[in-house]
Amino acid sequence: IIIIIIIILTVIVIIIIVVVARDHQAVLCALSEHRPDIGYCQCLNYLAAVLLLVCEPDTAFWILAAMIDYVIPEGYFSDSLIGAVADTRVLQTLVSKKMPQIARHLKKLDTNLSAASLQWFVCLFVGVIPIHLTIRVWDLVIIHGSHVLFWVSLAVLHLQQERVLSAQNEGELYNVITTIGEGLEDENALMDAILKFRISKTTIKQLRQHERKSLSFRVSRETQQNTPKPRSTDHASSHRPEIPSDPQLPAPPPPIPS
Repeated sequence: IIIIIIIILTVIVIIIIVVVARDHQAVLCALSEHRPDIGYCQCLNYLAAVLLLVCEPDTAFWILAAMIDYVIPEGYFSDSLIGAVADTRVLQTLVSKKMPQIARHLKKLDTNLSAASLQWFVCLFVGVIPIHLTIRVWDLVIIHGSHVLFWVSLAVLHLQQERVLSAQNEGELYNVITTIGEGLEDENALMDAILKFRISKTTIKQLRQHERKSLSFRVSRETQQNTPKPRSTDHASSHRPEIPSDPQLPAPPPPIPS
């Protein structure tokens, strides 16, 4: 009898897995047709999986599509991830202003949060903090906008400040940042911490514009430098010194209100 029960339970589990996988694939395929400019990005499977936990596949698709179309900044799921990379740089700027202790520690280690915190933004904290906290964060993002991601990032760093400051080198810091959600369970504690870092949407928008402009400028420069110059058939012109262009450097970032 026990063997029969085990077999039945195994079959049920397999059926559930197959159904969930089918729904997951259906949502991602529909999204790729809805947004062919994005197609498929690795983090999208995490976002779809979270939505399928709480709603039917068709609803999950429309919520995900609406988030990408209207909530999440442009460029988050592009090949270059320029939107998300810009946001990690904005976070670094905010940390330097709002969390001086962590900023000094990062300077001491000669590193920053940009690479390690990229998953926070592209995955909207899926896999970063416990799922019950992630769902609350998504509620805030959908209601208020994507700038809430910075409130959450600063709140999480605030709650885990001791762990961040305990890192003795860049490797340890990377491990702390990529496992920043360990030990975070109290929903009220996270919400209270978020309220401490409610930076205005206008300020976030200005910082994002600055970082995007800076990244675009750098990518443009690197592209120009890596593009081979055509060989000239004119012997005289081949020895003529090239006049360097004088591109306009991006302005310094806007001040952050205290």
